[in-house]
Amino acid sequence: MAQVDGPPTSHTHPITSGSGPSITFTYPDPEDLAAAANSLVEATVTASDGRGGSVVTTRRLEPNRIVITLASSPTGARVSVNGQAATAPEMYTSWEGWSVTISATAPKKHRFGSWSDGGKATHVVTTPATPTTYTVIFVRNGKN
Repeated sequence: MAQVDGPPTSHTHPITSGSGPSITFTYPDPEDLAAAANSLVEATVTASDGRGGSVVTTRRLEPNRIVITLASSPTGARVSVNGQAATAPEMYTSWEGWSVTISATAPKKHRFGSWSDGGKATHVVTTPATPTTYTVIFVRNGKN
């Protein structure tokens, strides 16, 4: 029998359980952006023989944590990931494959131009396998 829980930092959420020679599960998203920095999944497996003996093993399954940096031109714009706002440039910890919403607010006398990935002012990105910087470009009002 096996049970997979996550994240165990302060509480657990059962993800799956079952029996047999293998169990497949989808690694969950972190609960929120703050949890991405320190959450993980624990898998507990109990192996039993036909005579009533058993052994329990627990393994920590660490996610691939990725740093996402939000930058702006001009620097100092308000940016956010999943609603967690900061002044650019700012670094956030995410998990590979986790979809997050990035957004930016134009500074005074500017309007949104583009993100380096071509997305709209607010859009969803899937966290890649390597650290990534997304830069928002603002255009001064009255200029093309």
